[in-house]
Amino acid sequence: MNPLDQLREVVDAVSVPVQAVGGLTLEQAIACPSYGAPLVVIGAPLAIDADSFSQGAGNVEEVLRKICDAVHGFGDVKVKGEK
Repeated sequence: MNPLDQLREVVDAVSVPVQAVGGLTLEQAIACPSYGAPLVVIGAPLAIDADSFSQGAGNVEEVLRKICDAVHGFGDVKVKGEK
């Protein structure tokens, strides 16, 4: 089961901004705005090497910039009840 399967239902059921956290892959976290959840969390398990609890391979700043660009690419996500 995809953890995002019920995200749209949650977003539709509440009138506050929704933030999905935990149990997501990097791709799923980045896709949250497309489900109506504009707040994206990139937690330690997505940003570090799980085996050594250290910075993963590659340039973390560059990776985070790409993630931010992808999330911001969704534009403003309307929150139910927002004008």
